[in-house]
Amino acid sequence: MCGRYTLSISNRPELNALGLQATNRFNIAPQSRVMTVIEGHEFDMQRWGLELAIAGSPRLVSNARSETLFEKRGFRSLPRCAFVADGWYEWQRINGARQPWYHHMEGRLLYFAGVYDPGNGCAIVTEPAEQRIRHIHSRQPLLLDGEDLDLWMREGERPAGRLESSIECYPVAQKVGNARMEGPELIQPISSFAMLEGQTQDLFD
Repeated sequence: MCGRYTLSISNRPELNALGLQATNRFNIAPQSRVMTVIEGHEFDMQRWGLELAIAGSPRLVSNARSETLFEKRGFRSLPRCAFVADGWYEWQRINGARQPWYHHMEGRLLYFAGVYDPGNGCAIVTEPAEQRIRHIHSRQPLLLDGEDLDLWMREGERPAGRLESSIECYPVAQKVGNARMEGPELIQPISSFAMLEGQTQDLFD
């Protein structure tokens, strides 16, 4: 799954000029307003999360599996979109605790495949994690570059495995687990010694 991600705009004039996102964001969480690409390759701000009726009860869904995306009634009729991002976090379970890792491609702009329901929200499409990072989490966003983005929006299938080999990742402080936290320090790497050691206070700073 993907529970948090990042997007910096200060070093990207083409995104800054859109006026959709005011500042760099280092801890984008579900239910946030997020920058997406929709039909016609237009940029739009939407709520991250789709309210769907699951087992008779409304539920806010932030991720959708690529393997069953167009088989499930709640997703199969939805138009496609893409989330604009430059990195994401996944949590690794270690001895009963959860250690966050930051994933990126040397800070380059990338897109997460998604689906959306106008006025309702949007969800990130996920796929099985690339082998090198599967020890951290079994899932990851379905990644797109510019060429893939066009294919995805035309309802084609993205070639598997072309971008995944470029993924880099490292552990970061647990404070990213607090959705109120923001700032570039969240993507700073920590040492292996610091992993899960003495970070509890970070959640409350």
